[in-house]
Amino acid sequence: MRINMTQPGLALGVMLAVGLVSAGCGGGEKDIHAAAIAGDLASVKRLVAGGVDINKRGKKKVTPLHLAASQGNKRHIAMAEWMLANGADTGARDYQGKTPLEVANARGNTEIAKLIRGGRTGGGGRQLIDGGVGVSEVLDF
Repeated sequence: MRINMTQPGLALGVMLAVGLVSAGCGGGEKDIHAAAIAGDLASVKRLVAGGVDINKRGKKKVTPLHLAASQGNKRHIAMAEWMLANGADTGARDYQGKTPLEVANARGNTEIAKLIRGGRTGGGGRQLIDGGVGVSEVLDF
């Protein structure tokens, strides 16, 4: 198959896809960071139910909550709310020393910032009834 790279939109899309795959964000089966960036709450729930740490650190020490906080749209707000209810660490610091709250504030994402301020701090503050992996939450999409 030959791709016509003279079309700017197609060329950009191909370059973005290649970049994401080479950076390890190819939507792999255990890529909670890619799901968080995409605002894909269903995938985040499945990954957490499958044993992926909700506070897993990615490149630059960011957690999925940092990524949701940086976006701020409705999908990310719902995701942040679910993450906070399921043990996301609001005190986690990225490579710049910023917490998810500081990221949300810096990006002007006031709704997520408000959620984080009202959420539990320290991560893992709530013990889930299903052993801590969120299965009961996953089944209730």
